[in-house]
Amino acid sequence: MTLQETQPPRPRLGIAATVSGAYGAVFGGFWPLCKAAALPFVLGIAIAILALALENIHFAVDVGVQLLGLLPLVIFGIAWGRIVLMGRRSGAIPRPLFGRRTWAYFGYLLVHMLLFIVPFLLLFAASFGIALLAGEAVADLDPLALTAQVLWLVPTSFLLYLLLLYISLRLALVFPAVSVDQRLSLAGSWRMTHGNSLRFFAAMILIVLPVIAAVMLFGSFLTGLFVSTLDVGQPGGGLTGQDGSLNVGAMMLFFGPTMIFSLAVQYIAFALVAAAVAKVYAQFSGWSEASEEVLKRFD
Repeated sequence: MTLQETQPPRPRLGIAATVSGAYGAVFGGFWPLCKAAALPFVLGIAIAILALALENIHFAVDVGVQLLGLLPLVIFGIAWGRIVLMGRRSGAIPRPLFGRRTWAYFGYLLVHMLLFIVPFLLLFAASFGIALLAGEAVADLDPLALTAQVLWLVPTSFLLYLLLLYISLRLALVFPAVSVDQRLSLAGSWRMTHGNSLRFFAAMILIVLPVIAAVMLFGSFLTGLFVSTLDVGQPGGGLTGQDGSLNVGAMMLFFGPTMIFSLAVQYIAFALVAAAVAKVYAQFSGWSEASEEVLKRFD
């Protein structure tokens, strides 16, 4: 079954409705969200521990572990997308766990990551290349003058990020489509968002801003709490023992809750974005209860 990529003119996307719909899906159905996140969350912690154990062994190993770390998000993204579009009957664990939809979702996620990584790598390479050339041309160049060579990097990076975020959102409807086994190309997603792209962009900004604010406030509080509890800086009372060796127990006490908090925030933010994208997809693609009934025969 395939939903048509080209539809009649779509209604105007409601920014407030999209934002409230995303928050309502996450916090109004928090228990289904927790069940969908349980397995990926545990896998994410296991992979994070594995990454620490294999750190700095070889560049290829580091890259492999980083790619492996995407799989929990892929599993969660598919499960949560199906719950938002099809309801709780879709189940907390997508089956098959590593089927076609998993690898299609994984591939699209890599495309979106490269969309951000490659332009920024080129930008930084160009920036520091200019600085190095300036340093070679003027051997006694003052450090402040050298810094001025790359000052344009800050505003340019911000504008580039906004542009890439806009492009990413225009292509993001492939994720809910894959979750419910519908065929939608990146070009099809771009066409679907035509005429509503800026409203979609504004809604997504409004969705993530409260998350960023909460992370900054609570993250700072959590870090301060554990730093004061561990009495960092006092001999034997912080992350090192009396003899200067690492205090493994203190490190686990310090980094364990921080890692769990970081993962929890990551999953909530991901769920908010995925819910918003799924609801936009449902509106633009014509997804309906009738579509769900037809899908049940093919699931």
